[in-house]
Amino acid sequence: MSACIPRGGGDICHSLAREVVLAALRSDADHALDEAEAAARLARHGENVLPKSPHRGFLRCLLAQLNNPLIYVLFLAALVTLSLGHVTDTGVIVGVIVINVLLGVGQEGKAERALESLRQFLTLHA
Repeated sequence: MSACIPRGGGDICHSLAREVVLAALRSDADHALDEAEAAARLARHGENVLPKSPHRGFLRCLLAQLNNPLIYVLFLAALVTLSLGHVTDTGVIVGVIVINVLLGVGQEGKAERALESLRQFLTLHA
């Protein structure tokens, strides 16, 4: 790994001067890498692709949304209001839980689709 990209410390190349980054990467802005150097870097660093994350199914995503401290508190509140006989309040709390979970599942699905679109865009234009 190069000097401008420390392992575990985050990517700091964006804050360095162009010349510093080029020197750290042993590159030249005016000339492309030769075939041997490109092959060596490909072998050393691998392809420049986003890692593919495993797709979670709907049920797993739904259960992940339920695994949330706020949901636990709302479930507890629903149980307390039900035990006190406040059925309407219990219904409202359960409704909030359902809406929260459905919105979370929807947002996660949108984020997955956006990431996949970005991955395809980068593959096509790289």
